[in-house]
Amino acid sequence: MECFLTTENRIADFFAVRSLCVFKISFKLESLLLRIGNRHKTTQSAVSRTLTVLCCILVHLQVFAQGNKKIDSLENVLATYSKLDTNRVNLYTDLARRYTATKNQNKALDYAQQALILSEKLRFDAGKHDALIAEGLVYSSTGQVEKALSNYLKANDIASKVNDKNRQIGTKLNIASAYAALSRYEEGLLAAQSALEIAKQDQLAELKQTYCLNFISNIQIKRGNYDRAIENILAALTLAEKANDARAKGTNYRSLALCHSRLENYESAAKYAQMALVSTIVASDKRELARTYLILGKANSKLKKNDESIKSLQMAMSLATEVKDEISVASALSAIGDEYIALKKPDSARMYLDKARLAANKMGDKQLLSIVNSQIADFYTQQAGSAINQDSKRALLDASLYAAHEALGTATNAGLPEERKIAFLRLSDTYLQQGNYGAALESFKNYKNLSDSIANMQKREQLVRMQAQYDVEAKSRELEIANKEVLLRGSDLEKAKLLAEQIKLAAENERERNRFLLAENELNDTELEKQWAVQRKMESDNLAKLKENQLLKKEKELQNLELETQKEQNRLQLGLLAAGLSLLLLFGIVLFVLYRSNAQKKRSNQLLQTKNDEINEQKLIIEKKGQSITASINYALRIQKAILPQQNVLNALLPEHFIFMKPRDIVSGDFYRVDSYHGRTLIAICDCTGHGVPGAIMSMIANDLLNLVTYTPEPLSAGAILSRLHTELCKSLHKEDTASRDGMDIALCLLNRESNAIEFAGAHSPLYWIAEGQCNEVKGNAFSIGEKKTILNFDTHHLQFPENTQIYFASDGYRDQFGGPNNRRFQSRNLKNLFLRIHQWKADKQSNELDKVLTDWRLQGNERQTDDILIFGMRL
Repeated sequence: MECFLTTENRIADFFAVRSLCVFKISFKLESLLLRIGNRHKTTQSAVSRTLTVLCCILVHLQVFAQGNKKIDSLENVLATYSKLDTNRVNLYTDLARRYTATKNQNKALDYAQQALILSEKLRFDAGKHDALIAEGLVYSSTGQVEKALSNYLKANDIASKVNDKNRQIGTKLNIASAYAALSRYEEGLLAAQSALEIAKQDQLAELKQTYCLNFISNIQIKRGNYDRAIENILAALTLAEKANDARAKGTNYRSLALCHSRLENYESAAKYAQMALVSTIVASDKRELARTYLILGKANSKLKKNDESIKSLQMAMSLATEVKDEISVASALSAIGDEYIALKKPDSARMYLDKARLAANKMGDKQLLSIVNSQIADFYTQQAGSAINQDSKRALLDASLYAAHEALGTATNAGLPEERKIAFLRLSDTYLQQGNYGAALESFKNYKNLSDSIANMQKREQLVRMQAQYDVEAKSRELEIANKEVLLRGSDLEKAKLLAEQIKLAAENERERNRFLLAENELNDTELEKQWAVQRKMESDNLAKLKENQLLKKEKELQNLELETQKEQNRLQLGLLAAGLSLLLLFGIVLFVLYRSNAQKKRSNQLLQTKNDEINEQKLIIEKKGQSITASINYALRIQKAILPQQNVLNALLPEHFIFMKPRDIVSGDFYRVDSYHGRTLIAICDCTGHGVPGAIMSMIANDLLNLVTYTPEPLSAGAILSRLHTELCKSLHKEDTASRDGMDIALCLLNRESNAIEFAGAHSPLYWIAEGQCNEVKGNAFSIGEKKTILNFDTHHLQFPENTQIYFASDGYRDQFGGPNNRRFQSRNLKNLFLRIHQWKADKQSNELDKVLTDWRLQGNERQTDDILIFGMRL
């Protein structure tokens, strides 16, 4: 909100002669229509509609002064003005503010900074204050609110220093505006109340008090304190009527309409919005007109007057675009989108809501961003109700939940209770459609609690009483004026005399009351002066006693000081003698210590150099050994890769697949095997005991044994292959004679490419596949290859899949990886959800996403990789 000081300057530029005539005519028409409505008992809605039509006509009849012409005029003055004085400072500041209004922020900032530099050079405090404010307005309009606040606080110090009440009030309102933009509402309220206190010190400052009260009410509306907001608005309206300021009346009627809209009193909201339109047109303020049309449009929307609502909202957007009020433009986009949601026009609704969210994000307006996200959540929920299938419905409801959570988080961080309430209602609707009744009930309880805390019945009754009292007082004033007109215009002399007597009697009563109050004040002042005299005498007596005590104390201190001085002289003489002897002794000791220290330091340096040489030699040896070991392991990696299937073989057997393999220590204990087996495709994913070099050695043994057991003249089942592999591994490792616990987990399947039939057997390793929006799992046997010395029989699972089914095999390295915010294992549940999310992606994109998720998970927990990782995915 801009302070009223800049508004006064702006009003002076708005009026041209022709415009002033139009506005006076509109004001007369306003009074005439209201009187006609009262005298002829015309319904208030009819009068309101007439006033609305009048407003629409007068908006297009207004002739505003051209801002660009004024800027050009000031630029010409500046070009011909050669002095570096305070007038130049004022020219710079005026240009800065005008360029800010035209959104040419670079020019505005340049002029504001020139004004600041020159005013500091001239030591022109008032100019420095205005330049700081102008620069702060530029920062505020570009979203740099922290910088703007810093400027306003510096300007406030200057305004206090020069004791300029006008500048103090305006600056404090700018400070309050910045605090409100940063969601620091308590500090904003304190600043606005401080401005109000200063305004109250000036008896002729009704208009200033009006702006302060209105600003305080706007912050209270954001916090949901509607009772206090309406109380302040009514007080501001009384002052605005007393000052006969149309702009102030329009602003406060608009705030009153906003309060009633928040309290869901939409008839009252529309009524006060229409009253605000009349006053605002008289004040010729397009920015305020745009905001008023916005509230009127939203109220008509709630009253199911859709055509009137859209017209008002489009008028608001047109006016806001003209004056470059980006917040009102975004709010109008949001409201029009909401209206199209109600009219079941999804394409138009989505277009307007997307534009509104983009604008709210750009401006950083948290309140508007929360509102738009709630509307988008409502949009997706409605679309889900008419979805063509379950997958579409699920996706739309997920999008709705995401938008509602975004709205709730933004409103909670910004301290916006009304927006939190709306977000909880959207969450409740979405959870209800999902069938998550517990979450729906919990969200609805939160919505009800917020509704009760924001506007319970007691507060509503209190607000209605306050509003009724204000309306009665306003009507009483109108009736009193009407009666006076009738009595003065009538031919009945007795009525005129009676009125004169009543006025005289009222005046006498008022004078008598004033005399009584004056006498009472004088009596209070006399009594207060007596009390002050007694207090001053007591303070004088106490001060005299205090001085006497201080003199006695100082005299004693002087005597003690003389004695101490004599003693000090004696001690000094003895001390000098002792010091001389001590110095001689100390000098001898220092020489001795330095000699010994130097000799010892030389010996230490020699020993240290010897140790350093030995350490460096050992370091070189270790580095060479490390390089040798690393080279050997890298060579082992090449050997290990050589035994794995070549890419051309994989592409021929499985056209669409990916392999995500991530060893922990260069070489891996995990390996995979893809080969032809009696007319079918054999796929094996193996996880051997250990990792690094031991794991790699074990993988070589396991690969050879797998070759051995699959080299048979007749085909074996998948379970039989694992049983034979277990037997051969036990023989190779001599498990009957040793305590070896080495072995491996394996998932093995035999795929018929033509029929998509699969035989699967697993040892501590499952098969995953995606169907109907779920990740399904076939678990293998609960023992590993080589785990026991006895013969093991593995189960064979016969599976049939439709075409385009996505299948996954995974070792335990991915799901056992530690990380995340709580430094826990990734777990199978999260891995299955990840498969479900990416299963429709292309193979290489799935592999990249697995790598990204794993990296993020490890980094969150600050953990290194704990095991070898292998994931194999294929599409049938």
